Amino acid sequence: MKSLTGPRERHDETETVERDVESCVSQICEEARMVLPGVQALFGFQLIAVFNQTFHDLSVPLKELHIFAIALIVVCICLLMTPAAYDRQTGTYKITRHFAKMSSTLLTVALLPLAVALSCEVGLVTKMAIDRDHLAFIMGGGTLVLLLGAWYIFPRIAHHLGIK
Repeated sequence: MKSLTGPRERHDETETVERDVESCVSQICEEARMVLPGVQALFGFQLIAVFNQTFHDLSVPLKELHIFAIALIVVCICLLMTPAAYDRQTGTYKITRHFAKMSSTLLTVALLPLAVALSCEVGLVTKMAIDRDHLAFIMGGGTLVLLLGAWYIFPRIAHHLGIK
Protein backbone atom coordinates (compact mmCIF):
# COMPACT_ATOMS: atom_id res chain seq x y z
CA MET A 1 0.00 0.00 0.00
CA LYS A 2 1.36 3.40 -0.97
CA SER A 3 1.73 6.14 1.56
CA LEU A 4 -0.77 8.96 1.13
CA THR A 5 1.67 11.50 2.42
CA GLY A 6 4.38 10.71 -0.11
CA PRO A 7 7.90 9.60 0.65
CA ARG A 8 9.14 10.34 4.11
CA GLU A 9 11.72 13.05 4.31
CA ARG A 10 14.78 12.01 6.17
CA HIS A 11 16.41 14.68 8.33
CA ASP A 12 19.84 13.73 9.47
CA GLU A 13 21.54 15.83 12.16
CA THR A 14 24.65 16.05 10.01
CA GLU A 15 22.67 17.19 6.99
CA THR A 16 23.54 20.74 6.05
CA VAL A 17 21.24 23.23 4.48
CA GLU A 18 22.75 26.08 2.53
CA ARG A 19 21.67 29.33 4.10
CA ASP A 20 20.84 32.28 1.97
CA VAL A 21 23.43 35.03 1.82
CA GLU A 22 21.24 37.50 3.68
CA SER A 23 20.87 35.24 6.73
CA CYS A 24 24.64 34.57 6.71
CA VAL A 25 25.44 38.27 6.72
CA SER A 26 22.84 38.82 9.44
CA GLN A 27 24.50 36.19 11.62
CA ILE A 28 27.97 37.63 10.95
CA CYS A 29 26.70 41.08 11.98
CA GLU A 30 25.26 39.66 15.21
CA GLU A 31 28.55 37.94 15.99
CA ALA A 32 30.49 41.16 15.38
CA ARG A 33 28.01 43.06 17.58
CA MET A 34 28.77 40.62 20.40
CA VAL A 35 32.56 40.90 20.06
CA LEU A 36 32.99 44.62 19.36
CA PRO A 37 31.68 46.09 22.67
CA GLY A 38 34.00 43.84 24.67
CA VAL A 39 36.95 44.80 22.50
CA GLN A 40 36.09 48.49 22.81
CA ALA A 41 35.79 48.19 26.60
CA LEU A 42 39.18 46.49 26.78
CA PHE A 43 40.64 49.24 24.59
CA GLY A 44 39.27 51.89 26.94
CA PHE A 45 40.79 50.19 29.99
CA GLN A 46 44.10 49.86 28.15
CA LEU A 47 44.15 53.56 27.40
CA ILE A 48 43.21 54.56 30.95
CA ALA A 49 45.95 52.34 32.41
CA VAL A 50 48.63 54.54 30.88
CA PHE A 51 47.50 57.43 33.07
CA ASN A 52 47.73 55.37 36.26
CA GLN A 53 50.79 55.90 38.47
CA THR A 54 51.35 52.15 38.66
CA PHE A 55 51.90 52.09 34.89
CA HIS A 56 54.75 54.57 35.22
CA ASP A 57 56.41 52.28 37.78
CA LEU A 58 56.57 49.41 35.26
CA SER A 59 59.79 48.50 33.52
CA VAL A 60 60.18 49.63 29.92
CA PRO A 61 59.69 46.10 28.49
CA LEU A 62 56.35 45.78 30.34
CA LYS A 63 55.26 49.19 29.09
CA GLU A 64 56.20 48.09 25.58
CA LEU A 65 54.17 44.90 26.03
CA HIS A 66 51.15 46.99 26.99
CA ILE A 67 51.60 49.28 23.97
CA PHE A 68 51.92 46.20 21.76
CA ALA A 69 48.63 44.88 23.19
CA ILE A 70 47.00 48.26 22.47
CA ALA A 71 48.21 48.09 18.85
CA LEU A 72 46.76 44.58 18.52
CA ILE A 73 43.39 45.77 19.80
CA VAL A 74 43.45 48.58 17.23
CA VAL A 75 44.07 45.96 14.52
CA CYS A 76 41.18 43.88 15.90
CA ILE A 77 38.81 46.86 15.91
CA CYS A 78 39.86 47.73 12.38
CA LEU A 79 39.13 44.21 11.14
CA LEU A 80 35.77 44.07 12.94
CA MET A 81 34.61 47.41 11.56
CA THR A 82 35.91 47.04 8.00
CA PRO A 83 32.79 45.27 6.65
CA ALA A 84 30.58 48.19 7.71
CA ALA A 85 32.93 50.74 6.14
CA TYR A 86 33.24 48.62 3.00
CA ASP A 87 29.47 48.25 2.68
CA ARG A 88 28.84 51.97 3.09
CA GLN A 89 31.56 53.08 0.70
CA THR A 90 31.12 50.62 -2.16
CA GLY A 91 27.60 51.92 -2.71
CA THR A 92 26.23 48.60 -3.96
CA TYR A 93 23.64 48.31 -1.18
CA LYS A 94 23.36 44.62 -2.02
CA ILE A 95 24.23 41.64 0.08
CA THR A 96 26.53 39.47 -1.99
CA ARG A 97 28.38 36.19 -1.42
CA HIS A 98 31.63 38.12 -1.73
CA PHE A 99 30.59 40.47 1.08
CA ALA A 100 29.48 37.54 3.27
CA LYS A 101 32.77 35.68 2.72
CA MET A 102 34.88 38.80 3.25
CA SER A 103 32.99 39.72 6.45
CA SER A 104 33.27 36.21 7.82
CA THR A 105 36.99 36.09 7.08
CA LEU A 106 37.60 39.48 8.70
CA LEU A 107 35.70 38.44 11.84
CA THR A 108 37.67 35.20 12.04
CA VAL A 109 41.01 36.96 11.52
CA ALA A 110 40.13 39.67 14.08
CA LEU A 111 40.08 37.07 16.84
CA LEU A 112 43.82 36.40 16.40
CA PRO A 113 45.12 39.83 17.46
CA LEU A 114 42.44 39.86 20.17
CA ALA A 115 43.74 36.54 21.56
CA VAL A 116 47.33 37.76 21.55
CA ALA A 117 46.39 41.11 23.14
CA LEU A 118 44.36 39.44 25.89
CA SER A 119 47.24 37.05 26.58
CA CYS A 120 49.71 39.92 26.82
CA GLU A 121 47.46 41.78 29.23
CA VAL A 122 46.85 38.68 31.40
CA GLY A 123 50.61 38.14 31.61
CA LEU A 124 51.17 41.82 32.42
CA VAL A 125 48.51 41.89 35.14
CA THR A 126 49.87 38.67 36.62
CA LYS A 127 53.38 40.16 36.72
CA MET A 128 52.06 43.32 38.40
CA ALA A 129 49.93 41.39 40.89
CA ILE A 130 52.43 38.80 42.10
CA ASP A 131 55.76 39.87 40.55
CA ARG A 132 56.67 36.37 39.36
CA ASP A 133 57.97 36.24 35.80
CA HIS A 134 57.41 32.51 35.38
CA LEU A 135 53.79 32.70 36.56
CA ALA A 136 53.15 35.71 34.33
CA PHE A 137 54.52 33.75 31.38
CA ILE A 138 52.41 30.69 32.28
CA MET A 139 49.23 32.76 32.70
CA GLY A 140 49.79 34.71 29.48
CA GLY A 141 50.78 31.62 27.51
CA GLY A 142 47.93 29.60 28.99
CA THR A 143 45.48 32.31 28.02
CA LEU A 144 46.80 32.28 24.46
CA VAL A 145 46.55 28.49 24.21
CA LEU A 146 43.01 28.55 25.65
CA LEU A 147 41.76 31.27 23.28
CA LEU A 148 43.41 29.86 20.16
CA GLY A 149 42.13 26.43 21.08
CA ALA A 150 38.56 27.62 21.62
CA TRP A 151 38.44 30.01 18.67
CA TYR A 152 40.46 28.17 16.02
CA ILE A 153 41.35 24.57 16.88
CA PHE A 154 38.05 23.39 18.43
CA PRO A 155 35.89 24.63 15.52
CA ARG A 156 38.17 22.91 12.98
CA ILE A 157 38.17 19.63 14.90
CA ALA A 158 34.37 19.78 15.29
CA HIS A 159 33.98 20.50 11.58
CA HIS A 160 36.35 17.65 10.68
CA LEU A 161 34.36 15.27 12.88
CA GLY A 162 31.08 16.45 11.40
CA ILE A 163 29.86 18.03 14.63
CA LYS A 164 27.66 21.05 13.98
